Amino acid sequence: MSTNINLKNSTDTTFSITHSDGANTKVLDSKDIAVAIDTVADFPANPNNGDVVIVRDKGINYIYNGTDWISQNNLAPNPTVVVETNLGLGKNALSSISGSVGLNTAVGYNCASKVTIGGNNTSYGANAHFQNKEGNNSVAVGENAHRNMGVDNSAPAYNTAIGMGAMYVKADGICNTAVGADAFASFKDNADREIGDVTGVYHDWNSNINTGGSYNTAIGQNSITYSSGDNNSAVGCSSGVYATTGDNNTIVGALAGAASGPSVSGNFLETGSNNTFIGYKASPSYALRNSNYMTAIGSDSLVESVATIVLGRSTDVTVIGKTSRANNTTTTGANLQLNGGLLLGNTNQTGTNVLDWYEENTFTVTQTGITGTVTMVGKATRIGRQCFFNISIVPSTTHSGSGVVLNGITWEAFTPFGVCMWSNTSTGASGIGNVQYYNGSTKIYIGSYANTGGQILVSGSYIAVA
Repeated sequence: MSTNINLKNSTDTTFSITHSDGANTKVLDSKDIAVAIDTVADFPANPNNGDVVIVRDKGINYIYNGTDWISQNNLAPNPTVVVETNLGLGKNALSSISGSVGLNTAVGYNCASKVTIGGNNTSYGANAHFQNKEGNNSVAVGENAHRNMGVDNSAPAYNTAIGMGAMYVKADGICNTAVGADAFASFKDNADREIGDVTGVYHDWNSNINTGGSYNTAIGQNSITYSSGDNNSAVGCSSGVYATTGDNNTIVGALAGAASGPSVSGNFLETGSNNTFIGYKASPSYALRNSNYMTAIGSDSLVESVATIVLGRSTDVTVIGKTSRANNTTTTGANLQLNGGLLLGNTNQTGTNVLDWYEENTFTVTQTGITGTVTMVGKATRIGRQCFFNISIVPSTTHSGSGVVLNGITWEAFTPFGVCMWSNTSTGASGIGNVQYYNGSTKIYIGSYANTGGQILVSGSYIAVA
């Protein structure tokens, strides 16, 4: 059985309707067409003679005789077509509509076939919005797009699913957008959707999948396919495909957040939240798959510690600023501003042009060779292998030194590359010493100075052994 509506032309609002029951086809006239209204108070204001309406609360047909609306008491032939505020084209499309719900458009086999009181939905494609009963203000385009919307009698709203199987199993949730085959789909078809080997046995990745999630955006085939979290954004084929319950993640790039896995050696995001992965296969390590606040930017970039930002691979050179500035071809226009400290790893790296260490400390000074009572304070700074130090010797009584050796500085010296100077703030006397690594510690030799009550200042530098 089919009904066809044909506009005469693009400017003429009159139309013809033909109806076929499979055996006969006829052009319908006004007595065959009825407008459905809720009550008698809703009769059209300017009816034409012969117009037919169905009044829902009475279940009775009325016909306009040119002057009045005349009740047919269900004795007249039922109209062939009832014009509602819904449009369903295709077998079973909008076949369960009830009440005064309206503004649904469904085109395709079984399209929105279970809608009862949901309204303002647009569904295109076989089985699109198939299970929806009460959901509203949503759009599904593509075979099985948002197929199980509202299957649990929930009322999801303001969702957009475009692509075969997009948001397939999403029963509830609001304000989600999925574009691409199987995007944000949360499949539960165990026979077809088991993947991976996480625990040493074939793992059903759907065992803890929910069907909710709100305010998510998924663009690309299989993007965040198994997620039920909120506020996630994934762009790219299979981006975040193994993520399940995490929230507030941003994942951009094919296989971003899902470089490999799921397996005990795979690198992928599972339940973590507040993470950012940008670039092909930019991901966390397996050990951090459930961690938070990680950022990896660049193809194949890998985060291996929590609360960390990784730029590129460990083997990459990272240049900030125009690449033409990388070799200092000009001194302007390539500034790097840090509104905070620059933390170096302080582990020895190879390469003559690698700055791998920066450290400041205060150390406890011990001495031999000084007589009298003194207070000593040492401060040191290390930049790369170059170490700088300052020591103050403050007297409480008259003091002097003979063969003075100061100890306590942190970093092992590369002998004999170290020199220091000392001076007396009271007398102006001064001298030269040296720095050596001897008998298990770095020692500062300043020699002797005369009996005095003045403060002695010692400063110098040396090269650390590594």
